[in-house]
Amino acid sequence: MKFKKFSILAVVIAIMLVIGACGTGGDAPPAVDASATTEVQQEAQPAGDTADEADEAEDDMDEPAEEVIARDDWRDQIAAAHSGDEFTWVAMSDPPFLDPIGQNDSASSDINSQMYEGLMAFTAAPDNTLVPMLATGHPTVSADGLVYTFELRQGVTFHNGEPFNADAVRLSMERLLASDAPARFVLEMIDHVEVVSDYVVNIHLEFAFAPFPFHLTHQVGFIIAPAAIAEEEAGGRTVSQNPIGTGPFVLDYRIVGDYSRLVPNPNHWNAVPEVSVMWRTVPDTDTRIMMLQTGEANALHAQVADIPRLQAMVQSDGVELNLISGATLNYIAFNTQRGALADYRVRQAVSMAINRENLLYGLAEGFGTLAAGPITDLVAYAPNVDGLPFDPARARELLEEAGFGDGLTLEYWYNTGNAMRARAGELVQDDLRAIGIDINITGLEWGEYLDRTGDGEHDMFYLGWQTMTMDADYGIEPLFHSRLAGRGGNRSFFVNERVDALLEEGATTTSSARRYEVYQEIVEILVYEAPMIFLFFPYLPLATNGLDNAEFTFTGIPRFYNATVR
Repeated sequence: MKFKKFSILAVVIAIMLVIGACGTGGDAPPAVDASATTEVQQEAQPAGDTADEADEAEDDMDEPAEEVIARDDWRDQIAAAHSGDEFTWVAMSDPPFLDPIGQNDSASSDINSQMYEGLMAFTAAPDNTLVPMLATGHPTVSADGLVYTFELRQGVTFHNGEPFNADAVRLSMERLLASDAPARFVLEMIDHVEVVSDYVVNIHLEFAFAPFPFHLTHQVGFIIAPAAIAEEEAGGRTVSQNPIGTGPFVLDYRIVGDYSRLVPNPNHWNAVPEVSVMWRTVPDTDTRIMMLQTGEANALHAQVADIPRLQAMVQSDGVELNLISGATLNYIAFNTQRGALADYRVRQAVSMAINRENLLYGLAEGFGTLAAGPITDLVAYAPNVDGLPFDPARARELLEEAGFGDGLTLEYWYNTGNAMRARAGELVQDDLRAIGIDINITGLEWGEYLDRTGDGEHDMFYLGWQTMTMDADYGIEPLFHSRLAGRGGNRSFFVNERVDALLEEGATTTSSARRYEVYQEIVEILVYEAPMIFLFFPYLPLATNGLDNAEFTFTGIPRFYNATVR
């Protein structure tokens, strides 16, 4: 049985060149101080401060983005018919693909979520409820948990006018399963898709998988127009060059590395947007924030370190700041198979010697919640487990017990360009020095960083993981199942037969009560074995200026179908 798994004006650039030459969860985010009037200058933070491991692809793109290479009459007609307002979203990274299965990164997911839809979705934060999207309701499930039956919305059309139906669902799923897509693992439990009628589909699984409806919210489950798939298969434009979904926005045109223009889908089944979107790529943090401040940009993702700076703009510049409680874990992982760190007592000692609250405030300005384990209580079946305490005295005792009372030296790695992770190394270094552990801090280029941690050459490193499906399976299994050790996601090289068995049970059992018990035990084991230091869950800062009614999911994905420009 197998088991699973993103054109600045020249004057702005010139200005920037002259000036310069990215306890446990559950609490609501603190209110933004609208009375702040003094701008706080922050060092620009590079991508990755709140990154999930899916964002690895965003920083390490091997394939160039593809440009729309041919026009369509229907696309031109839709664009010409729109006479409403337009606003600008500025993104840190250019989306590598406008194809939901092209890459597993947040830049692609953000823009693809405007053009495509899946059978299921999450409501906007802070509600975070699983709801039907292209399905009319939640699925019915066979007694053995192997067949999910979905009734589909009728009267829905793709951007090009094709009808949405069960056969379109089948074609999209079959395309994913026949691919080597980076996130194929999200839905690889699907065996085949059966078309029962035009608007009823049975999805057959290879093995029972309880969180299956949650996994359908991922972009790899988005439904693509059959005509776009057929053109790609015939050797014409790829789906990325010819994106056609059922979503509220239609791609008008795209200049790779610069911008994409999205216009309202006039035939959207739910809500026809009033505005078009200029989706610009602006890598420099200071430039993006300046554009927001002046109103040249209307919305953006920010870094946690930018929050004080943005707070100062809330009153003086009309900026609105939303802090979303998300499910992104920031962590420092150990190589559990290497040297002294193969002893759980050493891992516990390191964990207990580090003041995580100091890291939360030193790295994220306090904008987040401390983590006890790998998942927040926002996530389905998240257990209530106490984490390891900050206790340097006990940490020293553990080192003595493990035979390292005279101290030891460990390596801490981070990806170069990420100032936050470099700073984390310095704070960790200070804490561990107090118990006799010396830390050597090394920065590695992103690709090398991923390769070498995937090969197990490290002692300790800093990364993040986002539970995108809001289910404990996605938040734990990729990081800790032994079959995924190394490049599969488990870069701790953690091996525990009991955890493997529990993960497989948690994925397959349909009993909610039993699933809670399973993940409770898993997290208790993980806290004790300490394969990583569970640091904190940062808030996701999203800022707007002159834009009303924008919504964001718990992952930070924007939704603009109800947005208006003021």
